[in-house]
Amino acid sequence: MELKQIGTDTFFLAESALWCPEKNSYFFVNIFAGELFQYVNANGQLKKHKFGEIVSAVLLNNDGRLIVATQKGIGFYDPDTEVFTPKVHPNAEWDKVSRYNDCKCDPCGRLYAGTMDLHGRKEQGKLFRIKSDWSWEIALDNVDYSNGIVWDRDKMFYTDTYSGEVYSFDYAMDTGEIKNRKVLCQFPKGWPDGMAMDKDGNLWIALWGGFGLACVDQVTGKVLRNIKLPVPNVSSICFGGKNVLITTAQKDLSKEEMNQYRQAGAVYFGEIGVQGREFCRGKFF
Repeated sequence: MELKQIGTDTFFLAESALWCPEKNSYFFVNIFAGELFQYVNANGQLKKHKFGEIVSAVLLNNDGRLIVATQKGIGFYDPDTEVFTPKVHPNAEWDKVSRYNDCKCDPCGRLYAGTMDLHGRKEQGKLFRIKSDWSWEIALDNVDYSNGIVWDRDKMFYTDTYSGEVYSFDYAMDTGEIKNRKVLCQFPKGWPDGMAMDKDGNLWIALWGGFGLACVDQVTGKVLRNIKLPVPNVSSICFGGKNVLITTAQKDLSKEEMNQYRQAGAVYFGEIGVQGREFCRGKFF
């Protein structure tokens, strides 16, 4: 295992790690600063794209275009021209009190956009399901803190961070219906945050307050392995083949903790000894 910090920059709330093979780059966001970053794999260059509002998530469409979730809506973003084209905003009715958080696409190309309350109130979040024509519906309501989502065959795995729980659902690929929620695993120390999946179907879960990652068996919920990092709040992970990009955050740390954990908010790149699956892509026009 070998992980290194990319550059010397640290971020208040780095999130939504994403691998884009077309650009040989990793992307991530710095949420409250309204920034999207591109880490170019070939030369280690870090490019910044600035938005005028909160930027919560970045995803890939099937044609290689970036899909970005901002406080004013979800749409396509061209990093070459720096043009954002909003397409849909299911959270419009609630965007004064909540924001998008983790967003992911299912294997059929639907986009699931989760939200959370801006002031941390429970049961104020939602999980929206957005179809390829940009129409949407509420898939889950009364969520505390919508976070990581991954799919494997007829199962969906989903994190509600404040509960400390990761759930498994039966998932109907033809309709997107989710049902039969079960608690797969709980993290009483270190809240589950972003999530990815390896080639064997194991879940890799970023632990907010947990100083690293947990690898979890998707059937039993058993923790198979832990990866330790020198910072408390680990927020997201993505695989790019054998490599990973891992984001962390300074948010929620006291002044004393900031002095103790000088690398808080760093982004890490390297290998953890497993081959990963890339995130599914959207099918939008």
